[in-house]
Amino acid sequence: MKVWVFVEDESDRIALYTLWAKWLAALGQSGWGIHVIPLDDKSRYFRKIGHRAAEKLANSDRDLVLGLPDLYPNSEYANTKFRHQDLT
Repeated sequence: MKVWVFVEDESDRIALYTLWAKWLAALGQSGWGIHVIPLDDKSRYFRKIGHRAAEKLANSDRDLVLGLPDLYPNSEYANTKFRHQDLT
């Protein structure tokens, strides 16, 4: 089984691999894998995530896809279908 984690940029990928280093080593020994894939920035993330997730899921019915965008409010997207806000 593979888990595909899509993040916004390279710094997110580096952070997750650092945070999960010991856990990833243990998972690898049991045949599981986690791949963290940066999608350049927030704008490209929201444009690419659907297609990329569908591609991974279509290739294997055992794999899992997660999307982890930075979820801070961003005025650039306030009037688009990609708008989001914090919990408050």
